Amino acid sequence: MAFVAIVEGADGQRQTIGAARAVTDPDNQSAEFGILVQSDLKGRGLGRLLLSALIEYCRGRGTRHLVGDVLRENAGMLSLGDALGFEAEPSELQGCVRLKLDLSGPTAAASVEAATAAPAPA
Repeated sequence: MAFVAIVEGADGQRQTIGAARAVTDPDNQSAEFGILVQSDLKGRGLGRLLLSALIEYCRGRGTRHLVGDVLRENAGMLSLGDALGFEAEPSELQGCVRLKLDLSGPTAAASVEAATAAPAPA
């Protein structure tokens, strides 16, 4: 599944400004996510919106865990993961941290609700 954020530019052309995707294993136990946000739009809440949509989609399908590997220096993504209730754990990839969210518990739903209700950073 992928969620894509598109805007219409002044010239009338559509432009993709962000995307989030999740690929689920065949048993629907775990899904791996990835997010891209246009550089000049980072920190404005678009990544939060896209990741929250993925979380709700995967939870609705009965997926148990959502995971993603994040570069250690990507403080914005690590902070977003923390705000949405992800746990940070060692990654098999050098220079990365694995974020993991348990989608089966009520804590995950409460974290997403609280994080999406908060105003986006300026």
